[in-house]
Amino acid sequence: MKRFAIIVAGGSGQRMGGDLPKQFMLLNGKPILFHTLSAFQKAIPDINLILVLPQNEIETWTQLCKSYQMVFSTQIVAGGNTRFQSVDNGLKLVPNEEGVLIAIHDGVRPLVSATLIQKCFSAVTLDIGVVPITKLKESIVNANNLQMVDRENLRSVQTPQIFPAKKLKDAYEFCSILDPLGNGFTDDSSVFSKSGYKINSVAGEYSNIKITTADDIIIASALLDSIQ
Repeated sequence: MKRFAIIVAGGSGQRMGGDLPKQFMLLNGKPILFHTLSAFQKAIPDINLILVLPQNEIETWTQLCKSYQMVFSTQIVAGGNTRFQSVDNGLKLVPNEEGVLIAIHDGVRPLVSATLIQKCFSAVTLDIGVVPITKLKESIVNANNLQMVDRENLRSVQTPQIFPAKKLKDAYEFCSILDPLGNGFTDDSSVFSKSGYKINSVAGEYSNIKITTADDIIIASALLDSIQ
């Protein structure tokens, strides 16, 4: 089967307190996005990588690759106004054929392991998508009334989320009619399931964190040191 991965890297650095997009911030001496792309190349050497960046950041990434001597075989496409539109733009570069599998991954999840990537690809079928999930560690309350919520049946959803590409492309086409900006969809699995397709889960990894704030950089650096 042909395997593709769309790495969505359209974030900003606002919650980090700076102007540099967070995917370009340094983590142990390399841009965060370097670690993310490297993880997929390591897991599946022949994977087809598609990198989605804001149009005005493509040249920045090109220059960073030169500065840090990073070599990736990727197709780069400009993102849209929302994550939904950005993924949809990336999907246009994926063949609309049976037998093609596609992973969608957050560019700022740089600690995803080769094991998790391979596990997700092994679990997907030509009919059913796969998402990694983890049990919640913290207690959960309803923000409106501070009443405790039973977390036993709640899970956190991670990426990579992997699907049969033809069905995911069909799902995006269907959902773009319902919601052109995709603001009503929380992730790709919600798009897939909204179109009537089934999803299975695999155990995710607590180390597969999404870098959102400055504290996350510190945590990610420590985790990266521990596995190298």
